[in-house]
Amino acid sequence: MGINMAFNLFKKNQQEKPQQETTKQIAEVKEEVASTVPRRGDRKAKKSPVLPGVLLNPHITEKASMLQEMGQYVFRVHKEATKGAVRGAVESLYGVEVQSVRLIRKPAKKIRSGKKMGLKPELKKAVVQLKQGQSIEIISR
Repeated sequence: MGINMAFNLFKKNQQEKPQQETTKQIAEVKEEVASTVPRRGDRKAKKSPVLPGVLLNPHITEKASMLQEMGQYVFRVHKEATKGAVRGAVESLYGVEVQSVRLIRKPAKKIRSGKKMGLKPELKKAVVQLKQGQSIEIISR
């Protein structure tokens, strides 16, 4: 029994040393990573790419005209437009402050006229809510 105990003690001593070294190394690596990775508050907001033709034209319907009374304006937008791009385009084009943007995508529809098949084009709209007290004068084409 005396030999086994001595052998077990020797084994424990060998195992403790590498574990202590590895925990120190792991702590050092964590500190290095923490210093290079930006914290949540330090991150900058991603900017949306500004497309040249983000706003195609105002979408004028009965429902859109009712929304205008509440300070919401509806535009047809480019199919790859993002909320940020629409916000930037409306603010720069009309000189107003945008409160929120909602995007609506209407997919293409198959239509049939007799034997012939066709497609109605897909449509992407943006409903833009302006800050209170601001308005846009929209002229239809």
